[in-house]
Amino acid sequence: MTVDLAPNVQIALIGIFGILMVSTVALTTVGRLYGGVDFTELRLRVRTWWIMVFVLCLAVVLGRLVSLLFMALLSFL
Repeated sequence: MTVDLAPNVQIALIGIFGILMVSTVALTTVGRLYGGVDFTELRLRVRTWWIMVFVLCLAVVLGRLVSLLFMALLSFL
């Protein structure tokens, strides 16, 4: 199954993944530099964003109907 995403959607997804990768690398680097400081909350936030982006990308890749149902569920919640 191939998915044809609009170029602006592709650019947005690439940008989101890029920002998440940079923030993950930065968090890992800062965590190693300042070993005595507790970055647990920040790590949990970054991990949560990875999960949210994964679910969003899954909804977009599975099709328009799934995306609409996903957004409707989010709006309901």
